Amino acid sequence: MIVFRRTLNTIIMLFSARLRPLQAVAFVIIVLFFGMIAGCSSTDLSGTAEAQEARAFTAQNTQALDFNNPGSAMMLESVIADNDFFMTGENHSVALNEDVNFLLLQYFHQRAGIKYCVPEFSFAFCEFINLYLDQGDETMLRALYDQFRGTAAYHKEGFEFWRKLRAYNQSLAPAQRIRVVGTDIEHQHYTALRYLRTILPATPAPASISDALQGLTMLFATNFTSAQLLQRCQALRASIDAHRAVYQQYMGSNFFNLDFLVDNLIQTIDVYSRSGDDFNRVRDNYMYSNFIRIYPTLPKGKMYGEWGRNHIYQTRANDNILWNGSVLATAVNSPVRGRMISIAYIYQNCSLMNRDNGSAQRFDDYSSPEKALDSFIAASLTPLRRILCVCRLLCVANRRLADTCCG
Repeated sequence: MIVFRRTLNTIIMLFSARLRPLQAVAFVIIVLFFGMIAGCSSTDLSGTAEAQEARAFTAQNTQALDFNNPGSAMMLESVIADNDFFMTGENHSVALNEDVNFLLLQYFHQRAGIKYCVPEFSFAFCEFINLYLDQGDETMLRALYDQFRGTAAYHKEGFEFWRKLRAYNQSLAPAQRIRVVGTDIEHQHYTALRYLRTILPATPAPASISDALQGLTMLFATNFTSAQLLQRCQALRASIDAHRAVYQQYMGSNFFNLDFLVDNLIQTIDVYSRSGDDFNRVRDNYMYSNFIRIYPTLPKGKMYGEWGRNHIYQTRANDNILWNGSVLATAVNSPVRGRMISIAYIYQNCSLMNRDNGSAQRFDDYSSPEKALDSFIAASLTPLRRILCVCRLLCVANRRLADTCCG
């Protein structure tokens, strides 16, 4: 039995499992306890011999994490050299997510030398975040978060995460600072259009491309429909294809951003025209193709990012959706194939934020954490799924971003 006398303690457990040759799996579990926990007893993991072996191994391999000391995650040291993308998966609207996020971001930066934070946010949002990290304009940061009203992203902890990342970056030499890369679709249309207006040169556009550019950027000041946005984006797409050299000369170093953003807006409208599993299936396909398109433009470097949990799975889930993490980990053309780990958070006795009114509502992944671990162990025992990490969190809901949070 392990007794905790502090408000927050963490245990990292490294699970190993014996498989057929060339299919060895390292299995990492990060168990996070939030609140005054009287004690934690070990319960038998039912099921497979692999699960019982994992339980025995964890009895000898635990390590406390100190949220004020990222270096305390040293048990993850063994997975650093052979991996280029460290992907964590959370359930939205749980407060402790961002504490774990920032701790692991610092750890992988300091120990693995990551250059990029690749979160579940759009391209335009992340480009604005890079501007905020450089300039510290909190009015701009607040404007970005105003666009999240009514969504799971509209919470104080997420807002504070970027503040903490800016402070962390400012403590580093410029060459060591973390850059944020967005590969998701443009959920917030106004953020995307605002970014497009930001990157346009101050000088007037050549006559051959002026109408197409203005047609899209002028929507920013209107209450446009998805159909109007699609029509303007398609018109600009056709104009870029017809006058590519003119756009390249006019946009200079921002040509890629314009070219990418127009396509991503068209993709966004396509995704939101769908429902159910088809929404997720098409969205994750676009997220992967966006990653493939952006990756060659970046100086080589390791990556870290926190996503919604489904997106990080490295095998096809029961819903038969090929999630982004699965393709990243296994696709022949993936630049991180076989060099990615997934860290999934498991929740017990938690609350999450109701996105409509900001209230806390009960949330619990599993009534039995041991059964949860069994299922993750079984899921990890597949070819190419070399590493799976699980965080078990006992925690509280996010706080909705208040109008005065930035004061």
